[in-house]
Amino acid sequence: MSSFAQRLAACKKHGELTISDLAHWFARPVCTVRTWLPEHGGRDPHGPAGRLAQEWLTRLELCIKRKRGFPVPASLSWHNRPTYIREQRDDAGRNVGVPRVRATG
Repeated sequence: MSSFAQRLAACKKHGELTISDLAHWFARPVCTVRTWLPEHGGRDPHGPAGRLAQEWLTRLELCIKRKRGFPVPASLSWHNRPTYIREQRDDAGRNVGVPRVRATG
């Protein structure tokens, strides 16, 4: 089993995420994300999209570790979960600690 699969399974458990939630986080089809989990083969994502998936997994791990939006609130309706997950992902993408370019003037 790959370390990617193990890390993803840990995020699923500790972030209280469903496979559908993970699909929204990675912006990939459910059938693809399912194959990344240990119980469904635990395959590694490859190529440019795979490198992006590795990066987004690291960001998800940090969000869960820092308790930034995760675990997913139990009170959140199934209807609102996709929007919530995407907002957390987009926020994680903005707050990765990369310095912003400022205009000089």
